[in-house]
Amino acid sequence: MKKLRIIRIVLAAAFLVASVLCFVLGREAQPRVIAGAVAGAERLQIEPLYFAESAGVILVWLIITLVWGRIYCSTVCPVGALADVMLHLRRRIPALNKPFSYSKPRRIRYHLLLVYAVSLAMGLTVVPLVFDPWFVMGNMLQPFGGKISALWVKCGYSALWGMIWGVVSVIVLLPWALLRGREFCNTVCPVGTVLGYVSRRSAFRITIDGDRCISCMKCQDNCRSSCIKVAERYVDNGRCVKCFECVAHCPQNAIRYTQERRRPASPLFGGVRKGMKGA
Repeated sequence: MKKLRIIRIVLAAAFLVASVLCFVLGREAQPRVIAGAVAGAERLQIEPLYFAESAGVILVWLIITLVWGRIYCSTVCPVGALADVMLHLRRRIPALNKPFSYSKPRRIRYHLLLVYAVSLAMGLTVVPLVFDPWFVMGNMLQPFGGKISALWVKCGYSALWGMIWGVVSVIVLLPWALLRGREFCNTVCPVGTVLGYVSRRSAFRITIDGDRCISCMKCQDNCRSSCIKVAERYVDNGRCVKCFECVAHCPQNAIRYTQERRRPASPLFGGVRKGMKGA
C-alpha cells in the first residue's frame, strides 16, 4: 500500500517534465520518443476550452475519478505536480516545515466554478486561459516557448496578457503552495472542483481504521489538502487528491486506500497527542 506514494511521485514527475517540454519545445521536439511523450501529456489533459475535441478525455477522467478518486490531480496535472515540488522544498525550510491541520471546505469554489461555466458558455475564453491548470502552466512557461502565446492571440487577446498572467501566476501560486499546500486545487481550480465533487462518491477512497489508529496525527500533519480530521476518524475524499502521503506515513497501517466503508470510531479528545508527548 505504501508503494502507491512512490508510483504517484514517479508518474507526476514524468508528466511534469513532459508538460514543460510541451510548452517549451512543442510536439516537434526531438528525438521522437520525447515528441511522443510531449504529445501524450497534452492529450491526457482536461481542457474545457476545447470541449468538442477533448470531450472523450474529459469523460474518461470523470469515470476514472468515480472509481479511484482524484488521480488526475495527483499525477497528470502539471500545476498539482508543481505544488508538490514546492511542498518538497517546504520540508527543507525549518521556518516553514510545520504540520498541516484540518480546514473546512470553502463554498467559494462552487461560486468560482459557476463564473467559470458561465464564461465558457458566453465564449469568454480569457477565463479558462487564466484558471485552467494546463493553461496556467503554459502562462508560467511563456518566456521559454511561444505555444501559449499563439493561443492567446488565437483567442483574440494580446500575447502580452499571457506574459503578465504568467508572472502573476508565479508570484501567487508558488508561495501559496509553499504555505498552504493544495489549497489552490480545492478552492480556485475549476477542474479540481468538478473532480472533487465526483470523487466524493468514488469507489476507492482513503479511510481510517479506528481499531488500528493510535492518534499519532502523522496522516493529518502530512495532508497537503488539509482534509483529514483524526479526532473524528474523518477524511474528506472530495478534497483528497490521492497523494498517498497519509498512507505512507501511518506507522500502524490504519489509514488505507480501499473500497471498504468504515464507520468512524468514537471521537478522541483533541489533547490526545499532547498527552502522549507529556507521557
